[in-house]
Amino acid sequence: DLHFRSQNGCGSFNWRMKFPIKLPKRKLAEYPRFQCQIWDKDFFSPNDNISEATIDLQPFLRYCEKNTKQKRCVLEYNETDEFWIDLSKGSGSPSTGGKGGRIKLSFELLPLRIANQLPAGFGRESPNQNPHLPEPEGRAQFSLLNPCQSLRNLLG
Repeated sequence: DLHFRSQNGCGSFNWRMKFPIKLPKRKLAEYPRFQCQIWDKDFFSPNDNISEATIDLQPFLRYCEKNTKQKRCVLEYNETDEFWIDLSKGSGSPSTGGKGGRIKLSFELLPLRIANQLPAGFGRESPNQNPHLPEPEGRAQFSLLNPCQSLRNLLG
C-alpha cells in the first residue's frame, strides 16, 4: 500500500494480507518468516528502502500447531493482539542497522475451515470484515479547488 505524502510522519495502512500456510512442517527451517519493508516513493530518482524487519513466525506457528488446531490463533505480545515492531535501517536488525521506525502489526492463524466461515477481502477489499479495516488517516489530499495546497503536498 502506498501512503503518499504522510502529513504527520506516521504512515497508516490498515491493510490485510492473507497467506496460505500448510502445517505442520517437518523441519524447523521450513517455517516462514515475515519480512516488512518501508520504502519511500520518489518521482525523479529510484525509490529507497528506508527500513525493514524480519519476524520469525516459527514460535507462533508451533504454538498454534500444538494448542489451537481447530480454532483461531492470535499472536499476542505484552497481552495485546496489536503490537509495535522496531524496524532497522539496513540489515534487518535494530541492533546492527540502527533504528529506522516502527510499525504496528497483528497476526492471526485460522484453519481453512474457519477462514471459509469468516470471509475477509485482501487489503480493504470487499468483504472488509473479520476485522473491518478503516480507511487510513493522515494522507495528503489533492483538490482542484485548492491547487496551491495540492502542489505543496505533491512537492513536500
